[in-house]
Amino acid sequence: MRMALKARSDSSSKIVAAVFFLVTAVSLTTTELFAHVGIAAIPFGFLCAGVLVFFRARVAYVLGLVAAVFGFRWFIVFERYSERSGGGSPWNSFNGEFGWGSECAVLIILSVALLVVSGVCATLRLLPARWTMRSLPLSQRTWPAVTAGFLALGIWLFHAGTPYQFPLIVDAPAPTFRILHVEKRGLHFHETAISVHRNGTFFVERTERNLFQYKFETHGFQGYIPYEQVETFRTLAELWKLRTAPAQLLHSWNAEGWYAVSDAKILAFTTENKAALPQLVVDMFSELNKLPAEAKWTEHLRDICLGFCYGPVAALGFRFANSFPLLR
Repeated sequence: MRMALKARSDSSSKIVAAVFFLVTAVSLTTTELFAHVGIAAIPFGFLCAGVLVFFRARVAYVLGLVAAVFGFRWFIVFERYSERSGGGSPWNSFNGEFGWGSECAVLIILSVALLVVSGVCATLRLLPARWTMRSLPLSQRTWPAVTAGFLALGIWLFHAGTPYQFPLIVDAPAPTFRILHVEKRGLHFHETAISVHRNGTFFVERTERNLFQYKFETHGFQGYIPYEQVETFRTLAELWKLRTAPAQLLHSWNAEGWYAVSDAKILAFTTENKAALPQLVVDMFSELNKLPAEAKWTEHLRDICLGFCYGPVAALGFRFANSFPLLR
């Protein structure tokens, strides 16, 4: 009886491993990233491992582990290259409208998760049978592999989602200066951002959003102020010679922040960093906020981190892949 149960458990663990290997092979193939000679050997290795597991189990597990290691390493190289070239992480595509790029991103993210699951599963199957957990050999456990897959995705998401951005290159003229006012009340953020261009055109964007909220709206309008006022604020030496802590997401339950930007230099005056707020920032903000609107629009924004990646830098308008080198 005991031998029959052991044989059944061993057979079940082989079936689970074979399923992971075969599904991973299919997923890697559908990403269209493994068409090159050499790289295509990774999904082929998983395919062979999925078949061999019923005949030469240990050889199959070693093959699956090797394929997982090389596949995961290749994805790391691909991610770094994509970030350097302005394409961004696959996660960033979910900050925009769901489309063709998002479908490809889903396959890439799924493939990475399956690589981790298959690699951890192969590692578990190679452990000695005497290593047990709650009277069951650790080599026959599956949940640690699935847990590792979710954990890897979570770490990757928050690493790739910050700073918040769209994986696009936009070469529109940069504003002369920008001002942002943020009020945080619990999980709710009320944000008003004003950007002013050298020709006197200004834009105001008002956003109401919440943490744990994926999609939110921004209502904006456009107006005009005289060129002299633009230059007066832009050349205020007593303001732009100041130095403050970096602009970060407010964390206190109730907090307030003011942010000013000129020539890609960001000043942050918040209740958290205790930086003294110059009155001239508030005065200019109030003056611009009261001017009549010439055009209005509504924009839909998304944050794949459910509000934890979208912060003051993104609200100030630095949302695209080529925005961030300007801030360094």
